[in-house]
Amino acid sequence: MNRRRKGKRFEQEIARALGVRRGLQFRGRREVPDVDLPGFWPECKRQRRPNIGAAFAEANSAAPPERIPLAITQADFGPVLVTMELGAFQKLLGAWDRLLEPWPAGEQRAKARRGTP
Repeated sequence: MNRRRKGKRFEQEIARALGVRRGLQFRGRREVPDVDLPGFWPECKRQRRPNIGAAFAEANSAAPPERIPLAITQADFGPVLVTMELGAFQKLLGAWDRLLEPWPAGEQRAKARRGTP
């Protein structure tokens, strides 16, 4: 399978798994992410040995300020990995904790993460 077709298929799999659409770059536009995931700018790479740092750098350089860059990578026959900056991950966890606060499990999780009883 050629690289272009392999990349397209991986983007389609990721879009389907996340319930979103592929970006429009397949129509010749380069200023869109690989997968149209609201709030994020994913760069998808499936290779024998993907360069996660390069994939993240590509997403980071292309992402507008209001979107969080992500590298979604997979080594052939390996697990799919999602890479993001720690600060963005911390903000995401904070938003997740605020969503879960009405439920006891969310509060327990937040206390455990803060180290409070």
